[in-house]
Amino acid sequence: MEQLWAFTITLQGEQDADFPKGAYCAAKYHTQLQKQTYTIPWEQPHIPAHFKFLNVSRDSNNISIKLYTRNGFSKKKIFLSHAIDLSCFSDIQDKPLKTSFSFTKKKRKAKKVVITAEMQFQRYWLIDFISMLPNELGLKVLGYLDGQSLHDASKVSKRWKLLADSDSLWHSLYKKNYNGITIVPGFANLWRIRYTSARGPYSTINSAMFEISPYETLIIPTGTYHESINITHPMQIIGDNSDGPVKISSSGRNVLFFRAQTGLVRNLTLHQNGGGRHFCVSITGSGKVVMEDCDISSDSLACVAITNKASPTLRRNNIHSGASVGVLVYNHGRGHLSENLIHGHSSSCVEIRSDGSPTFVNNKIYDGKHCGVLIIEANGVFEGNDIYNNQIAGIKLRSGANPIIQNNKIHHGKQRGVVIYNGGLGYFKGNDIYGNHHSGVKIRSDGDPTFISNRIYKGFSAGILIQSGGRGLFQNNKIFANALSGIEIRKGGDPRIQHCRVYDGTGGGVYIHSGGLGVLESNYIYNNARTGVKVKDARPILRRNKIYRGISAGIGVKDGQGTYEFNEIYKNSRSNVQITNGGNSVFRDNIIRDGKQFGILISDGGTTLLERNNIYGNALPNVEVIKGGNPKLINNDIHHGKATGITFHDSNGVMRENRIYQNAMPGIKICANSNPVLVRNSICDGLSTGVLLDNSKGILQENEILRNALANVVVREKANPVLSQNKVNDGQQVGILVHHYGAGIFEENSILRNHFAGVEIRSGGRPTFIRNHITHGRSIGVLIQNNGGGLLEDNEINDNHKEGVVILGDDNQDVCLLHNHVFHNNITM
Repeated sequence: MEQLWAFTITLQGEQDADFPKGAYCAAKYHTQLQKQTYTIPWEQPHIPAHFKFLNVSRDSNNISIKLYTRNGFSKKKIFLSHAIDLSCFSDIQDKPLKTSFSFTKKKRKAKKVVITAEMQFQRYWLIDFISMLPNELGLKVLGYLDGQSLHDASKVSKRWKLLADSDSLWHSLYKKNYNGITIVPGFANLWRIRYTSARGPYSTINSAMFEISPYETLIIPTGTYHESINITHPMQIIGDNSDGPVKISSSGRNVLFFRAQTGLVRNLTLHQNGGGRHFCVSITGSGKVVMEDCDISSDSLACVAITNKASPTLRRNNIHSGASVGVLVYNHGRGHLSENLIHGHSSSCVEIRSDGSPTFVNNKIYDGKHCGVLIIEANGVFEGNDIYNNQIAGIKLRSGANPIIQNNKIHHGKQRGVVIYNGGLGYFKGNDIYGNHHSGVKIRSDGDPTFISNRIYKGFSAGILIQSGGRGLFQNNKIFANALSGIEIRKGGDPRIQHCRVYDGTGGGVYIHSGGLGVLESNYIYNNARTGVKVKDARPILRRNKIYRGISAGIGVKDGQGTYEFNEIYKNSRSNVQITNGGNSVFRDNIIRDGKQFGILISDGGTTLLERNNIYGNALPNVEVIKGGNPKLINNDIHHGKATGITFHDSNGVMRENRIYQNAMPGIKICANSNPVLVRNSICDGLSTGVLLDNSKGILQENEILRNALANVVVREKANPVLSQNKVNDGQQVGILVHHYGAGIFEENSILRNHFAGVEIRSGGRPTFIRNHITHGRSIGVLIQNNGGGLLEDNEINDNHKEGVVILGDDNQDVCLLHNHVFHNNITM
């Protein structure tokens, strides 16, 4: 509740005075203010020009009244001044109070002017009941006013103005006064302006269209209209759907044909009823129409067609249930579509053709009976859209299509997420592609897209499938938790996959087969339930990848080729590398370590070239060659194995210039009819035997077999190798041990400085030693015992710490020593 003072002042002058009769002005001031001044300009036409304004001010309980004048451009001057004391009125009831005063003003030529001022005061107590109510109730009360009263109410206070200017009040007034289609001048968006300026009503839309001028607004109330609308000049069409939808339908024509330069369509429900090949909404020309909050469907062609360089804006529309395409953009059409629902169409939800180039942002595109988005020979930008549950593909690109697809969700397709073929391109960045029933991405037939920083996961098949000449560049993608392989390449697929992470697959990481190609560089492939990279009858290139912690093998090559360089393959549950069934693969400069089984397993006729690899720390043999495997090992480091360095079992192979050292079991084990060739290798510092030959053959030439903890070379169980020009030195036990019916030819070898006998033959061993140097042993040069035998011819046996040749026992009947040079030893025959 507020206390207000109101006053009225009347100034009365003499008849001949400059001051006129009956001058009147009024003002109010608030008693709660310490000081407030009201200046009232003279506006009455009969006031002399030099009387400019009246000033009324209050200080405490005093009122000061001053009348100012101005002569020419001089400063203002006080014409009259008077003060009134309000304290004498403080005990008066709330009734009008009058007071008057007069004074004389001297003028030139001794003339006097007498002016009488009369003031009337009234004290008011104001109760602002509107301000005391909540907004909803205040609006309800003001809703009973007519337009003029509502306009006046807005002048009472800020609170009243806020409520009285509410668009909902003026909208209600508009509906009470206009029962039909109306035209509003200009592009007015406020119902207050529409109420005060509308003309109409009109019974049909086209009758109103005949009357409308450019840049005016057509307002259509709730109802059903069977008309076709042709918009040729700038205008707005607004559906007033506050009481229900504004339904407009047509048969045999487009429902809405827009070819103006600009305009707005809002809040309409549009449906094409068939009757020929027609669109529901057709937008053509170079105009920039805006359509928003509309419901659009069609029983004929596309719900929305954009063509001929048209560039509309469509937002928050529901585009659904089309008998054909949802949105068709073609023939250089453009446009910006955002926050629309595009769904349930018999063909694709969105189709872009013939150099169309629209932009789709934050739309939902779903339940298409064909594709979510189909792009043919066109471009476009798709960003932040949710594309899901479409029948064939979420996005399909072909015939040179080259859109930008970024930060979308493409998921739960009934077949594939993305399909690219027949020369389709496309730039995909930051998308989530997941939960599709077939592959998340399929590329074939010269498709060549770019995928950067996408997440492709939880598919019910392969994450990415590339086949039949498909290509593509994949960088920094995360491909994980797919039911089959994270990436599958086949039938001539040839992608470039770089800096991706392929992990947690229920199947394998990467599967390349049936003539697949591809370059995989600097990827992380890990934690897959099957083989990290499986190659079958294919020829890929893998460089600088890390393939680790797989539940099966790291790399599996079956009847395949390919080049594998600078990769790090480690800590896989089975073999780090497994090669089977022929092929001609090349493993070069890789690190293959810490496998829970084999480092490299070569079997079933597997062939490969292993060159300059670092193979170490594996739980089973660092390299295992079995069942007809036939590799070439050149210049590798094979060391610190927890079992054998290399095992040949029923296999062949060539080893040249490798370094095999510090393995827990024999550096090289050759057994079960194996027949490898070992040339210029270094087999040293093993924690067991250097080379073990068991029921096998083999050629060992120019190798260094040094410093092994047990015998440097052991030949047993009918093994029959050929060793020539090797250095068998510094063994912690015997240099060469032949026993248990082992045989072999040993020619021109250097057998030096071994701690036990340089050569020991026993238990049915029958080797042939020709032209060997058996010298400087820490014990006996040659020891033959326990039915040992063989031929020793032209050997140099000298400078051994003990006897040069020792034959122990009577059962050594098959010993032949010919032309040996035994000197500087303590010889016992």
